[in-house]
Amino acid sequence: MMKLIHYFLLLCFFLCLFGCRENVKDLDYCFIHETDQSFVNNDKSDMSQFQEDKLKRASLIKKNFKDLVNYSESFGFPYVEPNTSVLDSCKYWAVTMTMIHAAQIQPEEFFSEKNIKLFKKELEKGNIRIELMEQSVIIMVRTYDICRNLESAIKYALSVWGLKNNLLNDAKFIDCKIH
Repeated sequence: MMKLIHYFLLLCFFLCLFGCRENVKDLDYCFIHETDQSFVNNDKSDMSQFQEDKLKRASLIKKNFKDLVNYSESFGFPYVEPNTSVLDSCKYWAVTMTMIHAAQIQPEEFFSEKNIKLFKKELEKGNIRIELMEQSVIIMVRTYDICRNLESAIKYALSVWGLKNNLLNDAKFIDCKIH
């Protein structure tokens, strides 16, 4: 009888454990993709509106990145496979665009020690494709000036992630005022 109770308790434990994992709330990838593409304004005829839209969009991208990092810390980075992007295009584009845009608008956060380690771990687990990290760096380098005080952190990240420093050949490092 005692053995039966132990089996029952063990069964209850595993059911609870797996039941809890099933209740993990996934990210709303379509919403993330939609917000990433919101406030895209190329009309510079009204510069105040252009700047306002740019700030709103940056704020949404920062929130999306924070949500992606928090999710990754708890459940692992959401794996996306380009060959199956048609099956889940929201997920593919949400994750891809969030990573690329986060590297552009907040490289200090993207290349923080915490995120360097997190992304390394997720690369090793196979959840992040190295091509996504490479794309994020290449697009950041080609589209934005980068504060010189981030250069060593970026080079360190490339080394940790297994990327070559020549990705920074086109980088324009500038002196920035620290607030």
